[in-house]
Amino acid sequence: MADDDNELRPEYGETRITLRLPIVLRDALTAKANASGRSMNAEIVQRLERTILEEDQYGNIYDFTGELDRRLDEIEYKVGVLWDVHNGRDPYNVDK
Repeated sequence: MADDDNELRPEYGETRITLRLPIVLRDALTAKANASGRSMNAEIVQRLERTILEEDQYGNIYDFTGELDRRLDEIEYKVGVLWDVHNGRDPYNVDK
C-alpha cells in the first residue's frame, strides 16, 4: 500500500484523508475518544455517522430546533392564558 493520502482501500471500503483541525477541537476529540475507549479515527467516524443519520431523520437541526422553539412559545402562551383564567384575571385585557 502506497503512502498516498487519497488512496482507496477497497478491501475495507475506506479512503485516507488529511484533516486539519483547530488544536482546541483536536484536544476535545482526543478527550472524548479516550473517555469512550475509541481511537481518534473511530471517534470522528462515529460522530460524523451520527450527525448524518440525525440529519437524514430530522432534517436540518436548526430548522428542527426552530420549530421546537416556536411550539414551546405557543405552549407557554397558552399556559399563561390558562393561569390568568385560573386566577380570575382576563388574559386578553391586561388592564382588568
